[in-house]
Amino acid sequence: MYLLRMAGHQVLIMGSMNYIEREVEGLRPDIAIVGALPNRHEIYDYTGRLMRALGHPATVFPTHWLYCGAPAWKDSMTKDVKEFAEEVKATSPETNVIIPNCFEPTVIGPQEHRE
Repeated sequence: MYLLRMAGHQVLIMGSMNYIEREVEGLRPDIAIVGALPNRHEIYDYTGRLMRALGHPATVFPTHWLYCGAPAWKDSMTKDVKEFAEEVKATSPETNVIIPNCFEPTVIGPQEHRE
């Protein structure tokens, strides 16, 4: 897990599907790049606990949910990542969830950041 600080903003990047809650409590990233694989369901209230611990980030990008080279799995993967987005919204209604497309840039504008 990495916390990048740039120009007054913070970006949390999670490279795994688990975390130690007390280690992330109090972090307040503007953007959280969060693992969203189906095995998150094996971790008690994974999404809700994370959103609360991070202070409900303004923007969440799900990661590790899509293998871009496997079109046969795309429908089930898309369904699961949409469920993840619903989990985020249930706990953190003000959070903007951006589901990125493979190999397409995503530009974050000022409307995605809370000051």
